[in-house]
Amino acid sequence: MRFSKSQHTGSGNNQKRIVAFVDFEHWYYSMQNLHGKKPNISEWFALLSAHGRIIDCVFFADFSQYGIRDELAKIRAISNKIIETRNPNPRHQKDYTDFIMLDHIYQRAMQDNSIDMFAIFSGDGHFSSVVSFMKNYCKKEVGIYGVSGATSRVLKDAADWFFELPDSGSERHKLCETILAVIKRTQQSTDLGYVSYASTVSNVAAMKKFPPNEIEEALQFLIAAELVRQNEHRFSLTNRIKTLVPDWDKLAEAGYRPTPEL
Repeated sequence: MRFSKSQHTGSGNNQKRIVAFVDFEHWYYSMQNLHGKKPNISEWFALLSAHGRIIDCVFFADFSQYGIRDELAKIRAISNKIIETRNPNPRHQKDYTDFIMLDHIYQRAMQDNSIDMFAIFSGDGHFSSVVSFMKNYCKKEVGIYGVSGATSRVLKDAADWFFELPDSGSERHKLCETILAVIKRTQQSTDLGYVSYASTVSNVAAMKKFPPNEIEEALQFLIAAELVRQNEHRFSLTNRIKTLVPDWDKLAEAGYRPTPEL
């Protein structure tokens, strides 16, 4: 994870109206080729949602190819705005997705003044000009998401902030892994059949490494990203507690491992 000019922490103004444009070809192929992973779309959406209210989230890609086509169902789980960018002329494929995406961004920036923040997921330096246009002419906040090792320095420098995935080095990621380790230890050391939300927060806070409010925020992020499910355990009609059920397979795919040293 990297930051530039302003911190992307998830504690921003929740009233901000956000529009996101996603170069899914960049995301999918860069993650696969550089990191051996597939995009975790729900996790990213949870990150973006921490900034405010997402009005639109538009995905661009040539989905005709095997592999990337299988990601459509995951995209549709969060957005039905999908732009197919397959070029009908196979001899002129270069930057076709970029051109279509840039056109949509410029049109939205010029026609809709109600947007507070534009989020662009791309690594291509071609987008630095539209970022500067939205910041300097339209007076909008612009953030960049990209894949580590495949995002242009020019693009990152042009934005108000940038965030690179996977973010395995971030403090939030480390906190999430500590939380998961506490949950796993509780599962292994008790025969209750459930893990309490409240006791997990207090047990992690007792380590005196993280403030309780950050622990709660990290847990809510994991729940929003559908990596941990929040249930309810009822002892009676009036006595009930919140419980946590991690999806260990999804967590492993997203790069989360319970911290071994506790």
